[in-house]
Amino acid sequence: DLLKDIKEALNDKVEDVVISSRLEDDPVCIVAAEGLSLEMEQYLKSDPMYKEGMKAKKILEINPKHELFEKLQKMYKKDKESTKDIALVLYNQALLIQGLPIEDPVNFTKKITELIINKK
Repeated sequence: DLLKDIKEALNDKVEDVVISSRLEDDPVCIVAAEGLSLEMEQYLKSDPMYKEGMKAKKILEINPKHELFEKLQKMYKKDKESTKDIALVLYNQALLIQGLPIEDPVNFTKKITELIINKK
């Protein structure tokens, strides 16, 4: 299904992808599963003694009431492969909304450009 394929496309970036019950306006958000919070992860990364691997377990929440979710479902029915690119864009969008840095800004902007160019 759609959520499972988004989770697979994001590989180890998220612990889970779920339908949100909290979102009103935003299409997506990132929350931390139990354990290390997103804020604590950012704080630890700023420490010179930080060891890679201490990361919050992230959950990508998708707003089922947002127009984007409806479009995503339609796209998924037509072309499941394109969902992989969309998944990465949604993940990075959620990070930016949360005020967190994205891992690969160049790739993110390329994906956005491709989506705009290929918009039908």
